[in-house]
Amino acid sequence: MNIPWKYLSKMAGYNIKLNGVDIKATVVDQPTLVETGIAELKSRLVGDLKLAVIDLKKSSINPWHPHLMLIYVKDRCMIIDLGSISITKSLADFLIDRSIIFIGFKIDSKLHGLRSSLTVSSFINTAIKDSLMSAKGVEICDLAARVLKNPGLLTCGSIAEFVTKGGFDFKVEDDRNKHLPDCAATCFSAEEVKQAMHEAYICYSVANKLLSML
Repeated sequence: MNIPWKYLSKMAGYNIKLNGVDIKATVVDQPTLVETGIAELKSRLVGDLKLAVIDLKKSSINPWHPHLMLIYVKDRCMIIDLGSISITKSLADFLIDRSIIFIGFKIDSKLHGLRSSLTVSSFINTAIKDSLMSAKGVEICDLAARVLKNPGLLTCGSIAEFVTKGGFDFKVEDDRNKHLPDCAATCFSAEEVKQAMHEAYICYSVANKLLSML
């Protein structure tokens, strides 16, 4: 989209409230917005506990490969449209930063899907593909099970089940019952963005609380 950056950045921004928390979300479908998004995320990674959540959403058009990548830190969420832009070197470097703890629900399978999609992509250079092969994450269910000494959390099949079994204070519908946004759309409503980032918000809130207990 041939529009000056200052206008693109405003159009890409969403002010979302989840569980009383004000969150700034940015939907990134232009390469010029990636650097700003990463800088905002890094500005929230302060102190000894550097925690970020990764979530990947698939579209109905291509259910085999992720279409949206969500990166959530504290009160910021960058939602990257992988169908519109390629993963940049700066984004790849962020995702393999060993000083950051990357958390997610079923994160191993999601990262595997991301790596598989990169393998067949001709738009991403080999160096970036190779670097992302080392991207790793921590499963939120495993973290919670270990901290709370509750092995029953290891078998949760949905984020709703995880919240219920763990006794976490969040209102969440089962993914099978709620209307998720079409990840292949070119524009999202505020409600669709809110639903898309709900899982990432829960993972961050729970992980931050659990790690602060140690």
